[in-house]
Amino acid sequence: MDKQISLFEKVPLEVLFIIFFLVIIFLTIVLIKRNMILNTSNQNLLVVNNEIKKSSKKLDTLNKKLNRELKNRKIVEKEIKELNCELENRVKKRTSQLENVNKELEAFAYSVSHDLRTPLRHIDGFSQAIIEDYSDDLDSIAKDFLGRIHRASQRMSNLIDSLLDLSRITRSKLYRREINLGRMAKNIVKDIAKMDKNRKVTFKIDANIMVSGDERLLEIALYNLFSNAWKFTSKIESAVIEFGKLGIKEKEKYQDFTSDIFFLRDNGAGFNMKYVDKLFIAFNRLHKTKDFPGTGIGLATVYRIINRHGGKIWAEAEVNRGTTFYFTIS
Repeated sequence: MDKQISLFEKVPLEVLFIIFFLVIIFLTIVLIKRNMILNTSNQNLLVVNNEIKKSSKKLDTLNKKLNRELKNRKIVEKEIKELNCELENRVKKRTSQLENVNKELEAFAYSVSHDLRTPLRHIDGFSQAIIEDYSDDLDSIAKDFLGRIHRASQRMSNLIDSLLDLSRITRSKLYRREINLGRMAKNIVKDIAKMDKNRKVTFKIDANIMVSGDERLLEIALYNLFSNAWKFTSKIESAVIEFGKLGIKEKEKYQDFTSDIFFLRDNGAGFNMKYVDKLFIAFNRLHKTKDFPGTGIGLATVYRIINRHGGKIWAEAEVNRGTTFYFTIS
């Protein structure tokens, strides 16, 4: 201890004073820095507090907005439920009405099938009997009249059959399965070609066209399309009938369709595209009956079958250059 005191005694008073002054300066600087840091922190805290207040106001505004939206949403949900209930009631009512209409159609079909056929058969039968039994007593005019009666009754009978078929197609159930339309088309062509073995017709058929659909209905549709092509190429010496599926480049023309597009093309009589809207309407014919006989039901039948398969059908043609029917199946 005496030695330590003796050391301080040896240090001049001025030096001790300087050291003491420097320590005070150092402590002052530290305190100033500390205050500066505290001030900065306080300022930052104030900024943060202001931001928190602004955020709180925004949150309050958002909460109020959300509450309004939730309230509106509940109102909308209530209205949707009421509309759904109303819609369900309407659907039930319409379904009931459709069922009643179908029953009436079935009754009408039965009436057409039986009540109208009987007198029609009598007219046809008696006209034929008169021609056969009293042919020698009839002049040419009477025979012509009776011949017209016979042909008209036959045509009426065919119309009744076509109408009944159209009615059945509309009401029958769909039984879907995988079908090779190419193979089906080849079988149809064999039957159609037997109608006139003297005709020279070139058939080009894609042998492997697979679809999912009702085999019976699609066969009716294809048969009508091929029969149509066969009929309207009857005045062509070298007729060509082609059935297949559009390729990628050909399909670019029809970008609205994502599914496969099938076609049946012929080089026959064609038609004026001005009347294309009438093509698939029952009894609307674009050619004279004397040139191309028919009932005017075939294409209407095809349209309904394709429509029942969720598909579309349309045609493109040019007079005396042929017709192409395009269709899709969903």
